[in-house]
Amino acid sequence: VFITSSIAGPALGGIFAQYWHWSLIFWINLPLGLAALLIVNSRLKRVPERRHPHRVDYLGAMLLIAGSGLLVLALGWGGVRYPWRSAPIVGLLAASALAWALFAWRTARAEEPLIPLRILRLRIVRDAILSSSFGLGGFVGLSVVMPIYYEICGGMNASESGLTLIPLMVGTVAGATVSGRLMGRLTHYKTVPLLGLGAGALAALGAAAMMGSGRSLLWLNALLTVTTFGIGAMLPVATVSVQNAVDSRDLGTATASMQFFRQLAAGAAVALFAALAIGGGRAQLLEEMKTDVDGAALFSSFRLVFLALAVCVGLSLLFLARMEERPLRGERRS
Repeated sequence: VFITSSIAGPALGGIFAQYWHWSLIFWINLPLGLAALLIVNSRLKRVPERRHPHRVDYLGAMLLIAGSGLLVLALGWGGVRYPWRSAPIVGLLAASALAWALFAWRTARAEEPLIPLRILRLRIVRDAILSSSFGLGGFVGLSVVMPIYYEICGGMNASESGLTLIPLMVGTVAGATVSGRLMGRLTHYKTVPLLGLGAGALAALGAAAMMGSGRSLLWLNALLTVTTFGIGAMLPVATVSVQNAVDSRDLGTATASMQFFRQLAAGAAVALFAALAIGGGRAQLLEEMKTDVDGAALFSSFRLVFLALAVCVGLSLLFLARMEERPLRGERRS
């Protein structure tokens, strides 16, 4: 599923945007989601049912939705619909901070909190979440803004830019596959992702340095593929490390929490990378760059994008290096 979606997604998105309508990128999730629901529902009926009484923390869930939703809204509107220092954006950020504070208060007092504190108290969990959040955030942010570069600098249309993204996606899939397969065989299973992230950070710096040098898109994509390979190598190690560290009762909650914070970080990274790519959040610069024959504004903006990518990958490397490398439990190896 991961391989298919990573490779087919950018290509289909570009084709939809060029030949039909960009909204199909979202509408296609309805039939795909329905098919997934039917398949999962039919399979889950075969699983033995075990009932355990639980009390759902609805208040905590609402506070979590409010905090994350307001934050994503502020990041999406900032620099596009409203200036970053405008009252609506500042108000959204303040309301989000308040909701997060109330969520933390609720988590500390609820009988069965949405995210139990015993999970977050584990340093290995915190380091894994931070490492994967910075890594995945950099990857998602890059995949969102690179079509701008391909279309303006490379003269590509939407479908061509989507196809050009495929090597970056293949790099992530390859990194995750190699790292995941070697994890159960190596005692020091962090070695592969650490080397990959180190090479990825250097490759991102190389991409920043080559802006305006006249090098071809092939060289740029090769460097970025090295970066995405390193990010992909980190993801399964971070996930399995969390699953290996928590109690069996917290396995699902810990995995879901990790995915949640990853996606939240990805939203923040998209806002950051987009602001850098279009000139500090000034959307009108995008139209100006289209008529800039020298592409100086574009190169300057994307130099900042790749530097930000290098920082994200470097922080991912830092937290992964700090993460404890516990022996894997045999029953959780895969």
